[in-house]
Amino acid sequence: MQKLILLLRETDFTELLHVSHCSVSAAHLEKSANKCCQLESILYYFITLIFIPNMSSYTTAIQLVVATTAVHLLLKRRRQVSIAEAKKRAESSKALSKLGAFFRGRKTKKETDRMKKKHLKNRDPSYMAPYNPSVNDVIDTALDMLNINNSHTLWDLGCGDGRMVVEACVRYGCMGCGVEYDKSLCESSIERAKKNGVEHSVSILHENIMNVDFSSARRMYLFLLPDGLKQLTNRLKQVLLNTDARIVTYAFSILALKPIEIRDHKGTKLYLYTAESIV
Repeated sequence: MQKLILLLRETDFTELLHVSHCSVSAAHLEKSANKCCQLESILYYFITLIFIPNMSSYTTAIQLVVATTAVHLLLKRRRQVSIAEAKKRAESSKALSKLGAFFRGRKTKKETDRMKKKHLKNRDPSYMAPYNPSVNDVIDTALDMLNINNSHTLWDLGCGDGRMVVEACVRYGCMGCGVEYDKSLCESSIERAKKNGVEHSVSILHENIMNVDFSSARRMYLFLLPDGLKQLTNRLKQVLLNTDARIVTYAFSILALKPIEIRDHKGTKLYLYTAESIV
């Protein structure tokens, strides 16, 4: 309390009066505002308590009112500066997050093409889609459409090298479950999860999608061929009946369902389905 009284008595109101009549820099405003109490209601009270009993003239009282108003404006300006700085920090953090996502698990085009060629050559008839990993921009868009938080488990049917479920776990602290028919890709998925420190959050099932029970899923990503989506349609409808369920497909739509949202990515599309999609 004593410190507050001393601060008010030492405040240069002449300077504040000058500030109230001219335009000054944000730095000057910050410097002046730092000399004043941040709680405006307390400030008004103590100015009245300390200075008014010592008033010698009506003019002095008017000057005090002007000074108090100047202090109010300075504090208001300080709040505005603080809000602007907070928004700037949030935008910077978001940009850094996207940059980090770009580098995490990113493969060179040459390596990706080599793996695609290898798996197309050894393609099994039971596959619902060939190995064709989703690029980073697609992953960003799909995760945004899925609206994931740390209470969810993201299912990726035909997860390939696991980049989608791993990225979701890294960003949102959720759980991830990938289903992949190719054993070597399952091993790659597990290795990717370990590399990103989310091996305890990610489960990779080496299994045919048709043999897996995903009926309790609420978040799901699919990058499958139309035939594969057609085979899964009835089971996907059941998933959409779960509370707040969302399914995103990339490149191909589920013909029996009506997409709630469609986003374009360089000529290909991502489709969002919810309970409202069931016709």
